[in-house]
Amino acid sequence: GRGIPWGSGCFCCFSLRPAARRFALRRSRQEAVTGRVCRDLRRAGTPQRVDSLLRLYQVRGSRRSISDFYEFVQELGTGAYGSVSKYRSLHTAKGKRGPEEVAVKHIKWVQVWHGFWRDPEQEETVRRELKMMMVLDNPFIVRVHEWFEDPVRGIYFVMELCDGGSLQDLLERVCEVASREERFKTYEERLRRNFREVSFALQYLHGMDPPIAHCDLKPENVLLRTADPHSAC
Repeated sequence: GRGIPWGSGCFCCFSLRPAARRFALRRSRQEAVTGRVCRDLRRAGTPQRVDSLLRLYQVRGSRRSISDFYEFVQELGTGAYGSVSKYRSLHTAKGKRGPEEVAVKHIKWVQVWHGFWRDPEQEETVRRELKMMMVLDNPFIVRVHEWFEDPVRGIYFVMELCDGGSLQDLLERVCEVASREERFKTYEERLRRNFREVSFALQYLHGMDPPIAHCDLKPENVLLRTADPHSAC
């Protein structure tokens, strides 16, 4: 049958049956994003945590659906590239009292490819985000636990859940306190600690090789792990 160019060195034929076409589409997407990232990281010599993530992806994320391990709880927010939702693990991990709740960032394929037409710029954005999320390892930056790929729906990043609200929420509560003395008494130590933690995270990012710039740092994007007053960012 007739075909159309699909990136460099790749050709897709319209005569493929639906199942075969879906398989070819899935393989092309994995190769364009995850496959390239995994090769780059292995060539660079990965630290133990990244190596564990790659192994977990090979066993679970590349072969199984996220619904085999986690159940959807509620949507937390949406953005230009997808959505973030709360999920709950279907199995209790060893040493845990109950099912773990996690945040899942879902990036839809439609945001990366428009039908059969690939968008190299969007591909590079997803590759960069995946690589960055895997490599970063700092107590004040949200950690990725694993990721899954669906041939139709997209990529699912399973991350640490921060359900203590944002720094913006905390600042708004501070402003509701009428007395200046009461504000300092109640919130000064906590806010100083939170701003130190943000500074430590930025110092870590800027010390990477090459340096990483956040580009959208604001109180709304600084998340607190829990509502506990002693919670870290």
